[in-house]
Amino acid sequence: MMSRRTFAFSLASFALGAGGGGAGQNSVSRSSSKITLSATVNLGIEAGQALGTLLQVRGSGSMDVISALGVPQFYNHYVRNNPRMLHSFAKKGDQSDFVVTELGTARNDNPRYHVFVLDGVLIDGTNRQYYDEGSNTWVNLPTPWNGTTFAAGEQINYAHWIGSGLFVSTDKGIYYDGVKIVGYSGPTYKPSNGSALFHNGLLFTSWDDGYIRVYSWTPGGAVGSPISSFALMPSHFLRAFGILNGAVYAISGYGRAIKYDAVANSWAYVSQPESVNEFYCLMQWFDELRLGDYPNGDQWHLTASSVTRIPDFPPEEAGAGPNVREIQAMTMYGGDMVLPLFPWGVVHRHDTINNAWHYQRLYTAPPIDMSNGPYIDTFGGNTDWRQRLPCAGIWKDGAFTVGSNTPGNLQAPDYESVPNRDEYGKVWKLVRPHAVSGELSWKTVPTTFTMEISAAGIVTKQDGVTISTVAGFTPSQLEGTDPLTVEFGNGIYGQFPGSIVSTSIQQE
Repeated sequence: MMSRRTFAFSLASFALGAGGGGAGQNSVSRSSSKITLSATVNLGIEAGQALGTLLQVRGSGSMDVISALGVPQFYNHYVRNNPRMLHSFAKKGDQSDFVVTELGTARNDNPRYHVFVLDGVLIDGTNRQYYDEGSNTWVNLPTPWNGTTFAAGEQINYAHWIGSGLFVSTDKGIYYDGVKIVGYSGPTYKPSNGSALFHNGLLFTSWDDGYIRVYSWTPGGAVGSPISSFALMPSHFLRAFGILNGAVYAISGYGRAIKYDAVANSWAYVSQPESVNEFYCLMQWFDELRLGDYPNGDQWHLTASSVTRIPDFPPEEAGAGPNVREIQAMTMYGGDMVLPLFPWGVVHRHDTINNAWHYQRLYTAPPIDMSNGPYIDTFGGNTDWRQRLPCAGIWKDGAFTVGSNTPGNLQAPDYESVPNRDEYGKVWKLVRPHAVSGELSWKTVPTTFTMEISAAGIVTKQDGVTISTVAGFTPSQLEGTDPLTVEFGNGIYGQFPGSIVSTSIQQE
C-alpha cells in the first residue's frame, strides 16, 4: 500500500497573491504515483466574467507552467470563448505535432467562420449547424434552437449560458432566454459583423455603424436605452472585447485598443507608441491581454496603460515573405499558445517552457513562397484565395480551427481553378496528448474543483462529478527536473475573480 500525504489549507493559511485572488502555494513531489489538487471556491454571481486560473503546477521559472486547471479567455473575430469551458493539462515534454483530423465534410459555399462550443457540442454559427460526432456530419440546428428563433440568414457569433438562460450574440442582435434584448439598428448591414459582451451588469455591443454602446442589464430583465455611446475613429470597427483585472477592453480594426472606465462611464484609447493596420483577436496570458495583428502577424502586449508590439512573435514560416501576415485567431491548449495565421493557413504553437515555436500548415497547396500568399502568381494581384484560419478554440481532447478564403465567399469566379478549394470550408480538430476540456456547472454555493494526475488519467471533477478525462502519466514524467510548486487562484489564465475557501494537495 502506498503512503498518502495530504495537505489541506484554509484561505487563512496563506498570504494572498499579488492580485488578491491567490490562495498561496506549496510544493509537490515528482516521486508520487498520483497527485490530487483541489480548490473549494465561491464563484459568486455569474456575470459573464472570465474565470481564469483555479490552480497550476509550476517549475522554477515564472512561465514554467507544467500543469493547470482553469478557464482560458479568448475572443476571436466576433467569437468569444465559452466562459464555462474548463481546461486542464499536464506537460510530459512531448513536442510532437498536432494530430489533425477533418470534422465532417467541407462546405463549398459559405465557410464555417464562427465556430464555438456549447453543452459539449461544436456549433457552426455561420451556417447554423452542429457537428454530429456519431455520423461525422454537420446537421442543421433545430428551429427554434434553445428557445431562440432566428431570421433567415442570421449568423450566430457565439452563445453561452448565463444563469438559467442562453446568451446569444448574432450579426443582427442579442438574445437571452429566447428573447431578443438588443437589435441592430444601424444605417447599414454587413454579414458577420456584430460583437457583444456581458460583464458585471453591463452589456457592451457594437455593429458596423462605428459605435460601442453600453447598457445596464440584469439577465432576465429588459434592456433600456444605452447609458453610453462611444464613437470609434472614422472607418474603425470593433473586432473583439476582453476583460483584464475586472476592466473591459475593446480592440478595433485599424489597430487601436480602448479601455472602459466603469466609474466615469467613458472610454479612452490605451497608449500605443507604434501604429498597426488592424487588430483581429485577443487572449489573456497571465496578467495581460495579448492581441493579434495585421500586417506583421505579431502579438502585442496589452496592459492597463499601454499596448506594445512583440516583434517576430510568431516567426515567419520557412520560405514565406514578411508581408500581409495576420493572426486572426488565438487559443490556449495544453499550456501552449496556438496561433493560426493568414495568408498560408499555418497553425503556430508556442511552447512557453522551452520558448520554442512549432508550426504545421493545414492547407496542402500551393507551396509556400515569398509572394503575398497562395495563388498570387496563378491569378495575379490580391487574389481571393489566400488562406484564412479565422476561428479557433478548445473542445474535448483537442483544439479546433476553421478554413476560409479571403472574402469568406467560397464561390468566387475562379473557384473551379483552385485544386484544393474544398479545404477552404473545412473544420480541423488538432490533438496533442494530455489536455482536455469540459464545461463546468455554475453554482452560487461553495463548489470544489479537483484535478488528478496519474497513469490512470488526467481527470477533472466538480464536487466529485467527472467533467473530463484524458490519458495520463505518473508525476515523475512531468516536464522538467526542477521542484514543482502548486499555486492557487492566479497564473497562466489570469487571476481567478471569485474567492478561495480552501485548498488541498494529496500525494500517493
